[in-house]
Amino acid sequence: MAAPQAEATQGGFNQRGVVAEATADDAVAARERGMIAAQRNAYTRLASEMGLPTASDRQIEAMVDSVVVEEERTTRTTYTGRLTVNFNPERVQAFAGRRLAAAPATAPRPQGGSQIPATYLEVTARYASLAEWLDVRRRLLASGNVAQVDVLAISTDQARLRLGLRAPAAQVATELMASGLRMAQGARPGEGWRVGLAGRV
Repeated sequence: MAAPQAEATQGGFNQRGVVAEATADDAVAARERGMIAAQRNAYTRLASEMGLPTASDRQIEAMVDSVVVEEERTTRTTYTGRLTVNFNPERVQAFAGRRLAAAPATAPRPQGGSQIPATYLEVTARYASLAEWLDVRRRLLASGNVAQVDVLAISTDQARLRLGLRAPAAQVATELMASGLRMAQGARPGEGWRVGLAGRV
């Protein structure tokens, strides 16, 4: 039997306050390196707590469910941030080859308010630059009905996000328009939700 999913805590499967620092030829590459470094640092913490073996960056990435940006700062060639790295308990246990006990759980603190999300929605955010991506993320977190923004995957022009919403998606989409963001379902069958600055989606 697998250990139960742990809620966000200072330790265990959900590592908060993980520091990431990286330098590269451009800001996007620096951010990608920073994310990899954060995952490695988070796994080092987890391994120390639970007595896990060493792992490669690829193995660590396979055990990560999501990375949540608490705060970040970029320049043209550097990235610094503080992140929450959420590990998948079942994948970690499979890698370790044994059952692991989760750290004592505490109530999670949603971003942007005191209410927990009523529902989750996966969306694709599109942007033309790192500055635009940071603007999209800032506006999402500023919305009263967006409790959290989890980055599931990210590239130079788009990111796959899991949004924790406190209201139905259609209502949130309407409210985001006032902040200059457009969130809508794709026009073609099978396309999911997309979000971006007005004119991008």
